[in-house]
Amino acid sequence: MSSLKSGDMQNMSEQYDNSQHHDLIRIIIAQIVCDKTLDVIIRKKAYVLLERLRSINLKGLPQWVDRMAPEISI
Repeated sequence: MSSLKSGDMQNMSEQYDNSQHHDLIRIIIAQIVCDKTLDVIIRKKAYVLLERLRSINLKGLPQWVDRMAPEISI
């Protein structure tokens, strides 16, 4: 979460690449995207990170965000 707050996408990508738990990480980031209790800027960064990691059926990601978190839709 601290890397997400700081916007250090390079660090987050490296942590993801070095992890054995890619599915779990993608689920957690997706939950952050949809968590309306978090700051919109953090949620947008999480959305960008999901796209960067080519996660959650990339073709369907924008529609998913439009439906689940329209306030951060890009």
